[in-house]
Amino acid sequence: MERFTGTQPTRMLRRHAILARRFPLSRVVSVLPLVLMLGCALSTEIEGTARPMEPVEPVEPVVPMEPTEPMEPMEPTEPMEPTLIEDCEARCEDRSSIEGFCGFSTHPESGDCVTRCEEIRRQSPAVQEAFLACLESDPLCFSSIGACVLGQMYPDGMEASIRVRGEGISGHEEQLVQGAFRVGGTEYAVARDLVRDGSFDLLFIERLANGGRFVGGMVHLYLDTNGNERCDTGADPVSAVTLTHEGDFDEPLFSAVVDRAFRPGDAILCDLHND
Repeated sequence: MERFTGTQPTRMLRRHAILARRFPLSRVVSVLPLVLMLGCALSTEIEGTARPMEPVEPVEPVVPMEPTEPMEPMEPTEPMEPTLIEDCEARCEDRSSIEGFCGFSTHPESGDCVTRCEEIRRQSPAVQEAFLACLESDPLCFSSIGACVLGQMYPDGMEASIRVRGEGISGHEEQLVQGAFRVGGTEYAVARDLVRDGSFDLLFIERLANGGRFVGGMVHLYLDTNGNERCDTGADPVSAVTLTHEGDFDEPLFSAVVDRAFRPGDAILCDLHND
């Protein structure tokens, strides 16, 4: 610890006295206003030359990215049916040169050979094989190409849908209509519906004895005017329509439309419905 001797305070007092003589208080006070003025002027000049800061545009917050859903694997496309018929024009020309064969279009339902061939070549191999067999072996004098294809594919019979629709049947609202057609031998299939707004719709799903022979078959109908669920000769009107094949050979569908007036029933047609 530093100690103060008796002479140290005396030396400090002398030093302060010398400074006071060199810089008297009156002189310091007199220059103080000038120093303050210079400081204010300098501050004003600096503020005048400073450029105002441009406003900073607010930064939009970053939106977090939504997680992307994983891509679903693509379903494999179904393979196209193999084409057994390469050149329809050549196939039809070869058929036309076969001696003893009738023209392809002899039956109205057959249509044009090349057109039907192009339709068939987009169907299943079984349908194409049956079509080629018909071109090479069936003269098509008494049946259509459709009947031949069905006969080739289903020689022992087939299950098919038969639909008969009625339109414009006036004067028989809420009356029962019955349709019957022969599925083979003496066996008949039957379907019923009520007439509503002048129309009806009969649907049969039956096993047919032979698809080829069934093409062109007929559906017989009668209207039960007295509600006794029997066809009465001379009282209940009857009608008949010819079925046509809709073109699908793998799942056969036959249809017809009844758009003409029924006529009074005779004994033969009524017996068909009553058996």
